[in-house]
Amino acid sequence: MVKQSKLVSYAKSPKNFLNCYAPKTKRYFHRLQSGVYKWNCKNEKVKFISLTTAPNASERNIMKDLRKLVARIKSKNGKMEYCAVRTNEGYGVIHLLCATAYISQKWLSYNWNEIHKSPIVDIRIMKNQQGLSNYLCSQYLNSQKCSFTYLSYTAKWLFPNAIKCWKIALEKSRYWNAKNPPRFNPMLQSWIYSVDIKKAIQLWNNMLKKVANGISPVLPDTKYKSLSDYG
Repeated sequence: MVKQSKLVSYAKSPKNFLNCYAPKTKRYFHRLQSGVYKWNCKNEKVKFISLTTAPNASERNIMKDLRKLVARIKSKNGKMEYCAVRTNEGYGVIHLLCATAYISQKWLSYNWNEIHKSPIVDIRIMKNQQGLSNYLCSQYLNSQKCSFTYLSYTAKWLFPNAIKCWKIALEKSRYWNAKNPPRFNPMLQSWIYSVDIKKAIQLWNNMLKKVANGISPVLPDTKYKSLSDYG
């Protein structure tokens, strides 16, 4: 049994969750951790892979070569769903969280070297699945190690319309009280309410559990009315 990685575990304090990372890194964290949670719900451990670029391969297209590697892994294992973060560390590095069958370090190094002319790779299955995304964001995305990042992921890392559903979860979790009154946005010509981030993440986790169990979410035509079926 895989111990599920809960996105909500990093939101015990809404203030901490909102302030711990820059906006771009928070988006990356959400996409990464949501996928980890979904695959943990399917009783699968997510793997952490790092692919490097050698000095003599700095002119090669690392994203194009990644697609070639993914095709080989799919041919070998039948499945390769991932969320990749490309950075400008060294001559270019890609960090991936992925859901696939066993891959040996030797096999990965040989194939990445054949494709990208760079043999140095790393693959590990971390026992602390809850800390995967937090580790990646804090060590690589929220530090001085790199000044450029780019995120990409396969369609089944999450699910179709996942980002729309997340935005709906946020809207369903808006509230106001005396301490947190709504504020008027003159550009949008509408009132903006605070978000109960814990509630939003709980709604989102419930949806990911359903997706992991084979229940496809359906977005209705009316905006912000889609999460009623997910509690």
